[in-house]
Amino acid sequence: MNAKEQIQAKLAELENMQKALNQQKLQMQADYKRMSEEKEKNNAELLQRSLQVAQATRLVVIGTIGSMQQFTLNDDWTVWHERLEQHFIANDVLDGKKVAVFITLLSAEAYTLLRDLCSPDVPSQKTIAQLATIMKDHLQPKPSCLTERYKFKERRQQAGENVKQYIASLKKLSMHCEFGNNLENQLRVEAASRDVAEMQDSRNSTDAANISYIARRKGKQTPNSRSKAAIKCFCCGKPNHKSSECRFREYECDVCHKKGHLKSVCKSKNNASSSKSKHDNASKMSEKNSSANACNYIDNTNEWNEPFERMFYLSDTLNKIEPYTLKMNVETNVIEFEIDSGSPITTISIGKLKEYENLRDPRGSIKNQ
Repeated sequence: MNAKEQIQAKLAELENMQKALNQQKLQMQADYKRMSEEKEKNNAELLQRSLQVAQATRLVVIGTIGSMQQFTLNDDWTVWHERLEQHFIANDVLDGKKVAVFITLLSAEAYTLLRDLCSPDVPSQKTIAQLATIMKDHLQPKPSCLTERYKFKERRQQAGENVKQYIASLKKLSMHCEFGNNLENQLRVEAASRDVAEMQDSRNSTDAANISYIARRKGKQTPNSRSKAAIKCFCCGKPNHKSSECRFREYECDVCHKKGHLKSVCKSKNNASSSKSKHDNASKMSEKNSSANACNYIDNTNEWNEPFERMFYLSDTLNKIEPYTLKMNVETNVIEFEIDSGSPITTISIGKLKEYENLRDPRGSIKNQ
């Protein structure tokens, strides 16, 4: 093959290659067009589905007011059913759809229970009122009126519970008490009972505090400090020694001419009927008052007709605390007595006794003032 033929062969080969390239280009353009069309179609379909979802979501948002969670067996049936009824009203749920909505809002356990209670029927064959009654009778049966009234009466305000919380609890307990229009009156009665109980508790606490105070007060006294301060000799009238140790115990009184005391302490100056036994008993009481117990002691004998002879003098003590007194009505006379829980009888002062000399027998009717 000469050169010319070789050149022609090369040109023919180039033309064939050019045709092949042109065909590939056309094929690629066709594929690109097809892919573009498919992409546009897919995008259109995707957009359409998105619009449909958005429209459906919008309808749900517009068509549903509020939300209802599923009812579980741990929920309060009465509260949940009341909310369901308001949900029906707010969303204009038709009567024909209430049963379906009701069933779909039950948990699996709650629906299984309802299905068993409705057997041999199925829940969808019942009305909404029948289904509500079946669930209420099973989950929250009506309690006894007497039992609920007992719980209402026994309810007390708890520590840390304010009045509003207490009243709210009472109203909740009164739901099955059948008080009717008498509920407010019952609440007032309970409030009054609470106030009386608080007053009684306060009074008991005060009494307990007073008793504790008296016990501490008596416990602080040393065995001999009170007795030494309270001793007063009936022979000479001076303190801090017994009558049996007084150097004037054998002296004769210049007023009554009896031995055992001086005229400065003679009672005959004020009472001509006083006898020596008064001084003897007073001396005995002074000796008893100096015992280790340091008690305000009064001899407990059967001589009720002579209470005056068993009385004794009390002098001022160190760190003196005012005694507890009580006014008593004795034969229409109001007399103030000193309270001494350790004594068989109650004492009054000599001055008070002289005001009521006609009172010699303590037995009789005594009223607290």
